[in-house]
Amino acid sequence: MILMVLAATEIPIELRSLGQVALGFGVQVSDVLANVAGDVAVGIALAGLGSVRAVAVAAMVAILAETGQFAMVHRDPSAVDVAANVIGAIIGTWVSSRWETRGPEVRITRRKAIAAGLLVFAVIIGVWTSSGNPLNARG
Repeated sequence: MILMVLAATEIPIELRSLGQVALGFGVQVSDVLANVAGDVAVGIALAGLGSVRAVAVAAMVAILAETGQFAMVHRDPSAVDVAANVIGAIIGTWVSSRWETRGPEVRITRRKAIAAGLLVFAVIIGVWTSSGNPLNARG
């Protein structure tokens, strides 16, 4: 589940130079609701770690996702999105403890996790170095 969230938010299409966008604080109700709903599943998937750890990991994933958006042309980082993601994770851990649901268990070795992380990093750096400045704000 975490990998799906990161893949949906971190796969760059086009990259922009750092410093071209600021952290947003605007609130759009539909966006907030989508972010809360999207992270309920993350909270359920991580609930096996315990509520505090699950929410902490979900918060780190949300921060990583929003940080990556500073470099993506078609994404705008938002502090409100991080807060909404954390609220969704809290709801997910509550749902998991209340109804005793558990997310799917997927085991991955440390070696495979490191290899996957390095591969993702290499792809992002490759895309970033090969893309120039966009012609306009829309790419």
